[in-house]
Amino acid sequence: MGNFFNVMNSSTNNSNDFVFENKEYTADCGEHVKEALRNRISIFDDQIIVLNDIPVLSPFALEVMMGEVSRKGRTLGAYGLIVDARKSSRPNSECRRKINELFDSLSNEITHISFCSGKNKFINTAAKFIMFQNTLKSFSFSSTMEEAVDDIKKVMNGSAA
Repeated sequence: MGNFFNVMNSSTNNSNDFVFENKEYTADCGEHVKEALRNRISIFDDQIIVLNDIPVLSPFALEVMMGEVSRKGRTLGAYGLIVDARKSSRPNSECRRKINELFDSLSNEITHISFCSGKNKFINTAAKFIMFQNTLKSFSFSSTMEEAVDDIKKVMNGSAA
């Protein structure tokens, strides 16, 4: 089983300690930023992928990160996705549309998404808005990574209510 401490530490700043600024990143950001975006994605265990969100999303950043989710997910088969959005800002409408598009494209791979928001009402509201317009219908909200893992394990093991 994965280790919370290792997942959180290894995926937060593992691209030469790259620190994301409070700005949107675009395709002209440079290869080091693209690599840092890909490094925000980690495999927790044989059923779970973790996406550590960045402070400000952009359609480009979403494409890079979700592309990495898809790439890593191919090694797992069906999997759950934890979106760690505890340090994120609310996505704008353009990003919400892109998230819908990307989640729809992965709907046959992702079994359940758990949004770990630390009880951030703005993030939860945006996530609900996105998910109600999406083909992925199994999702939950959690305050901690432990709760997010438990939520996914219940669905993956068939014991969800």
